[in-house]
Amino acid sequence: MTVMARPPAEHVVSRAVATMRTEVGGVADSSLWAMSPAEAAATLIEVTRLSAQVAELALRVAAHAETVQVGDATGAVATGAWWAHQTQQTRLAAARSMHLAVALAGPRQRVRAALAAGELNLDQGEVIVQALAALPGVVTDEVLTRVEAHLITQAAQYDAKALRVLGRRALEVIAPEVG
Repeated sequence: MTVMARPPAEHVVSRAVATMRTEVGGVADSSLWAMSPAEAAATLIEVTRLSAQVAELALRVAAHAETVQVGDATGAVATGAWWAHQTQQTRLAAARSMHLAVALAGPRQRVRAALAAGELNLDQGEVIVQALAALPGVVTDEVLTRVEAHLITQAAQYDAKALRVLGRRALEVIAPEVG
């Protein structure tokens, strides 16, 4: 009798992604005609928040994939190039996502957490990360943290375009002595 080795247990994130895909796939052909205007409005907001949460998860997995160099086995020049090829994204889109993934895996944990909670959308998160990266090198970590918190708070009222403007002026509000 041959004893077969059990495959390694799936990681909790892998199982959650499989479950989410199954659940969303299960409603793909569901009719929405009976959904009231109030329910449609609430569901649209919730699905937008869910989208941000899924985007954050994808970026977190992408950052890990970069760390473990998933493309090395196939000879890909970079994880972003491997990801683009495997998912038929443009290399530019994958590289942009990888850049954001790496930034969110670093010191920008508040932005990552806000995306994971569905409090920011992906465009807002990207704009905040870009605004923080554009701050002068003389800005202290404390000021960076305050600017990050300020922009996340402002994201509840402003879209990514307005946040970009606010990000350029954030030092004037948070640290006028530096701005």
